[in-house]
Amino acid sequence: MIDFYCKEYSDKKWNNYMSYIKSSHIKIKGIPQDVADALYHTLGNGMKEWINRPISALDGKTAVQLLASSDGTKALKAFIMRMPC
Repeated sequence: MIDFYCKEYSDKKWNNYMSYIKSSHIKIKGIPQDVADALYHTLGNGMKEWINRPISALDGKTAVQLLASSDGTKALKAFIMRMPC
């Protein structure tokens, strides 16, 4: 599924999505600010636990693991854009 989400991702879609997200000002080591902002918008304070939880739709990898690669980051961002707000 990582390949599916990676192919679905585009910078244009992400930038459009992020244009509706306010800065959370929450800093988490190893998590890019845009990803932290998007996750906080969707999950609130629960995001801190979620980033270390395996995501079954993304081959059981955690957000932290996905952010270690370019394709993983794209897949995670595409997945976040599909999460209900």
